[in-house]
Amino acid sequence: MRAEARSPRLYEAVLAGLHQVVQAQVVADPFDSKAMMGPLVNAKQRDRVRAYIELGKSEGARLAAGGAVHEGPGFFVNPTVFAGTNDMRIAQEEIFGPVATVISFESDEEIIRMSNDNRYAFAATLWTKDVQRVHTVVSALQAGAIGVNGWSPLAPQLPWGGTKESGIGSELGYEGILANTRVKTATVVL
Repeated sequence: MRAEARSPRLYEAVLAGLHQVVQAQVVADPFDSKAMMGPLVNAKQRDRVRAYIELGKSEGARLAAGGAVHEGPGFFVNPTVFAGTNDMRIAQEEIFGPVATVISFESDEEIIRMSNDNRYAFAATLWTKDVQRVHTVVSALQAGAIGVNGWSPLAPQLPWGGTKESGIGSELGYEGILANTRVKTATVVL
């Protein structure tokens, strides 16, 4: 795999683009026709996600977008983007809320190492124009579902599931059926 010079300009352009996306989000009741993002499941999860946002700030991550508490009733959290490093808890733990950590890298080997250096491995998303390069990276990543240039839509005929400490095994597809069966052999000798 090839090494590439770390590009601060490209990294900042990605963060600026994500900032614009976050600013455009309408966080509201899902029955509101303008809503783009609805609430979390309950107050406990909302408070957990907000605690991760505060943790990111205390860990020294740079807040690139969002981070404000959503005003109004309901279990809402505004989307948040941090510029951080792979050793931060906000990059290492499953937050289950609208919080992302953007990390720069210099080579394919480095991003594979950082991605796999995690006890969770539910999903990954890669963005690239180089399809040949992405096949090499995808084969090395330890994740249950991998999307390229967007989130991978889960269709019932496609199996998926987390690896390591993520998920509960395979779901959907033939593998999902097998995950819910047990092999039993009975031999009768007459």
